[in-house]
Amino acid sequence: MRRSVDSIRFRVERRRWERQNAAAWRGLKRAGGSTAASALEAGFVLADQYRAWDSWSLDRTSIIWLAELLLQQEIKHIIEFGAGFSTLALAGYLRQMLPETSLMSFEHQPDYARRIQSFLPVDSQARVECAELWQVDDLVFERLFTVPAPYSAFKAAATPVPVERYHETRLHNVFYEFDFEKIAAGTVDLIILDGPNGNGRSLAFPFLRHALRLPGWLLIDDYLDYPFLDHCRKVFAADVIRHFEGGCKTYMLVRVVSHI
Repeated sequence: MRRSVDSIRFRVERRRWERQNAAAWRGLKRAGGSTAASALEAGFVLADQYRAWDSWSLDRTSIIWLAELLLQQEIKHIIEFGAGFSTLALAGYLRQMLPETSLMSFEHQPDYARRIQSFLPVDSQARVECAELWQVDDLVFERLFTVPAPYSAFKAAATPVPVERYHETRLHNVFYEFDFEKIAAGTVDLIILDGPNGNGRSLAFPFLRHALRLPGWLLIDDYLDYPFLDHCRKVFAADVIRHFEGGCKTYMLVRVVSHI
């Protein structure tokens, strides 16, 4: 009986996802016609050459949402946390549709970073930044949402995560070691939040508070796993534009309208 209930639930979720996916493709075609749809399909083919899409990847529907958004908004610079399938799919799409838009994607595992970089089109504005993972305690983590120089405070208190723990899926208070303060104010238009594993990805909000041009955009993956939206709203006034919950995939598109 349990197996039968699970099978019915799976079919319902699958049909729901298929409807959502079809609607996303229609939205992209309205925004950019068959040229945009073909460009993203080519991006998916490029990404599949690196690694076939799996449940760890950013959902294809969310990537289609981003492809549409990129045509509708003035987005010149994207920062992605968690490189992989989506990095290559978007790089292929941008190369054809928006060749001046840059994509900087963070990855903590050097072998993955090198391999993804090797698949990127040589003339694209996309690159992978390999960065170590560092960790803070709970008290410091909470303070970072309110202090004036959050990345400096993070670096002063953080310790490196041992490389042998990089594969863990429930890392605590962990983020990439990179001097985010050197990113110029108001130069980032879109943040894709799909890494690192665990609750620490919320630190992207205070670290890039100064860098996100307003109104700005966030794509938050796995948003039910941790209070990512609550953490976001400690830093930004933000509205959820679209969201999806189904099976093992949850993601939302958020418009940031002001600083807190």
